[in-house]
Parts: sequence; structure tokens; C-alpha cells
Amino acid sequence: MNIKAGSLPDVCADQQSLVLFDAKYRADTWRRRVCLPEFRTDEAKYKFPWRTQSTSEALATEELHLPPLDVRAASSSEATPDLQHPNFAADTIPLLLYPTWQENYSHTISNNIGWLYTHLVKNNASWADMVRLVLYTPHGLPVPKHWPDLVGGLIPHGLQSFAEFSARNGNGSRCFQDLIVCTADDMDHSSNVWQAAQHIAQHYRPTLPDPPLRLITDYSQAVRSESPQAAATVLQVVFAWRDGAAVVQITNVEELRLLCSWWFYRCRTTGRLFRAACGTWEFTNLTTSLAVAQRADVLVGLHGANMANSWFMRPGSSAIEIFPPAWPWDIHRQWLEQDPQLQLRWWGLVVKDHDAYSPGVLEQEMASRPGLDQGDMAQRKLQRNSNVRVPWAGVERVLEEVASTWGDRAAYERAVGQHRQLWEVAGGQVRSIPKMPTAAVLTG
Repeated sequence: MNIKAGSLPDVCADQQSLVLFDAKYRADTWRRRVCLPEFRTDEAKYKFPWRTQSTSEALATEELHLPPLDVRAASSSEATPDLQHPNFAADTIPLLLYPTWQENYSHTISNNIGWLYTHLVKNNASWADMVRLVLYTPHGLPVPKHWPDLVGGLIPHGLQSFAEFSARNGNGSRCFQDLIVCTADDMDHSSNVWQAAQHIAQHYRPTLPDPPLRLITDYSQAVRSESPQAAATVLQVVFAWRDGAAVVQITNVEELRLLCSWWFYRCRTTGRLFRAACGTWEFTNLTTSLAVAQRADVLVGLHGANMANSWFMRPGSSAIEIFPPAWPWDIHRQWLEQDPQLQLRWWGLVVKDHDAYSPGVLEQEMASRPGLDQGDMAQRKLQRNSNVRVPWAGVERVLEEVASTWGDRAAYERAVGQHRQLWEVAGGQVRSIPKMPTAAVLTG
């Protein structure tokens, strides 16, 4: 198997342990026993889902590491008949994935689904149709709810947590001729997140619902020099939003939608006229998120896992990601650039006005709980999770760049090369910047 991971022969799973029956691990008197393999990694991190529904603990305990995988040799006194007399199944190959940030929607796609797609689909692995995915979750917790739908088009034999897979009262075989363990360290950087997301979109496309997305446009605000009836390319612009209980929100999303519906732009180089039909959408489940993403030409949203939905957009679409200066991490751009064809255009906007930010749910809770350990990046994280009023001037300027490069990959690459991909807005002034600024907490 041409895969960078640990392949184990003749192995059973028992109560979150791997039991190795290979003779080389036995302690015989006439030969030296081979040491058991070790599977652990500093890269496999997670957030514990605290029972209190509180968000504040995440600040102090964000860097939790998955426990090491327990591996032992088969014994002469196994507790169950299937381990006493194992029958190693040959028609299924469990792939035990030791993931990083498994509870995060964006990281699940980029760090885990992208790797699975590359090695099972893109590389056309001969054994891909035999794979049964097993997710190593911390402390026997269930598989995070977004995983089953995301892997639905990749894995033929379903998905289980390691706790379920190895349970003694479970159904099906627990012993296999081959089992693959893949840790976060094994996940190389050859993944193509864009292609993986498009594979998921293609899998679900025949069954996607018609999303109840209301797009508005209002040509009555057009200047006199432009007739409301003038032929124009209409961009469908969707603003991603989250409900009142969310960690972070755009506080003026309805204002942005209205101003967007008035927007028009005539490209200076081509003379082409653009207008917009604009709406808002809360991305809550995969199928409707896919349907909306496939319909949108431009997706505008705050930095965070929500922006991973842009990866499901049609080729040639654009994503506008909005950042606070305290957290200028353009990781979505970096993931998208794994695709050499740059099929999704990425744009960034940094909002630098201190008055644009107001306390989010996280900051409000922290203020109500003095003395709670806030971690070494508390102020940066608080501002990252602040609500923000996004200046329309910044969105409008980036929309002009989207229009100027619409349908033209070479024009987009020129815009990137000329530092017109990333913008910042402060005091009503908008300017392009060559790279992400150094992280800085805004002060009044």
C-alpha cells in the first residue's frame, strides 16, 4: 500500500486498544521480541466539549492533545471468543485516523478530509473501496456531528469512533488482516483542499435542495449616467452570518445586504457593467450549505470555520474574508493555493477601526467570570471573537476587484501580483496592503 502511515497485519480492536497477533510481537525464549509500535503525535490537538455550554473555557484549554493510542500484544487469556480465536477479515481495511482539531469544521476539511481525498480518490488507491474509517476521538467521545456527511462521498464502509469500533458488545468483526493507523504527522502537505471540497459537492449535487435564499437587488439607486435597464452582469453575493448565540457576528449584515443591492460598477479596463443580487445565509448543515455555496458568485464572511463553506463554490467564484487586526491569519488563502489552478479567488479585508468592534459572546462571558485563566493570547482571542460592524466602503472596494477580474484567471493573478488581493479599511479610508499585518490588539 503506497501510503505514508502505519500498516498493521493480523490485528484486533478491543476497548480502545489495538491487539497485535503478529508472531513477531510474542515473547518467545528462542528469539528477541520486536517492540510494539507507538502511535502518538504532538500535532493531534482538540478542544474538549465542556458540558456547561460555555465558550470561555476554550481560551484556557485550547491546546489539548489526543492521548496516545494504546497498543498491546495478544495474550493467552483474551476475554472474548472473537479474540481467543480470531478470524481476520480480508474484505475490509479499517483506517484508524488520529486527527487534529477534529471538532473544527474548517480543519476537518483541510487537515483530514483533504488528506483522505488525496490518498483514496485522487491517487486512485486500489484498496480505497475496502476502507472503513475509524476516528480516534478523545476519551471515547462520539464522532463530531459534521464528520459523517463530509466523508459520505469518500468512504464506502461508513464511519465510527474508535470506542464504537472496538466495543465488545458491538456488531461486526473486530479483527482484520490489515489495519492502517494514520496520525496527524503522517498527513503530508500534498492535499488539495479545493479538489476535496469539490468532490464532496459533486457527490451531493444530484440531491441538493433548492435553498430558500432570498437575493435582493435595487437598481433605483443607480446614478443617472447608468440606466437601470442597462445590460449588466449580476453577481450573486451572499453574506455569511450566524445567529445571536454565535461566538462572533457581523452586526450590520442587513445594512450591508441593502447597500450591496444598490451596488453597480463599470470596469475601467473592459467597460463591463456589474450589479449585484444580495442575500444573507446562516450555514447550519452540509446539504443546504452546499446548495447556497453552489449558487453564490461571491461569499462574504468573517474569518473562521464558516468560511470553509466557500470551498464548495463553483470554479471562478470569489470569497471575501474579513479579519480583525488581532488575528490576521490567512490560512484559508494558504489552503486554497494548494490548487495550482486557483479556481476559487480569495480576497481579504482587515477592519482596523477600534469603534467597529463590540464585545462578543466570549468577551461578555469572560467579563462575568473574573479570575478565569484566559491563556497567553487572551486579548488577541477576545478581539478575534468580537462582533464587528463592517464598513461598506471596504466591501465595495473589494467587490470592484472581484468584478475587474471576473471570469479571467490571468487578471486575478495580476491582481495578486500587484497587491490588490488584500485590503484594509480604517477611518473610512480603504487601501491595498502587500501582506497580512502583524497581529495587533486595537486600543481605544
